[in-house]
Amino acid sequence: MNTEHFGTQDKMIPCPCCGRGELSPGMHVLLELVRVHFQAPVTINSGCRCRKHHMAIYVELGKEAPDDSDHLLDERLWSHGADIVVKGHTPFEVYNFLNNCPFASVLALGIYDWGIHVGLREGGKRW
Repeated sequence: MNTEHFGTQDKMIPCPCCGRGELSPGMHVLLELVRVHFQAPVTINSGCRCRKHHMAIYVELGKEAPDDSDHLLDERLWSHGADIVVKGHTPFEVYNFLNNCPFASVLALGIYDWGIHVGLREGGKRW
């Protein structure tokens, strides 16, 4: 699926390890909403991850990899999460916008110094 600002042109959407996967249609719509709301480019730092790549990231960090990451590819080879940065806006601004949107209860949101993680997850999650 492609939207006006996101699709196959985004190099960080497929898993960098194996080149497989794409963001779910819901993630494309969500990222497009962020792009339109802030009227600024959204950079995807990490999109899809195969299990091997996911594990390697956490080994490098010296942490145990969670099994329920939004980044992990599902049976359709879709990822339901991405790490993003919105040009000219702080991670707090982006987090605050998404945390207060009408569908916030189904979002996984994590805020970091470099940007935020946003994902689609039943029941939502915050960190």
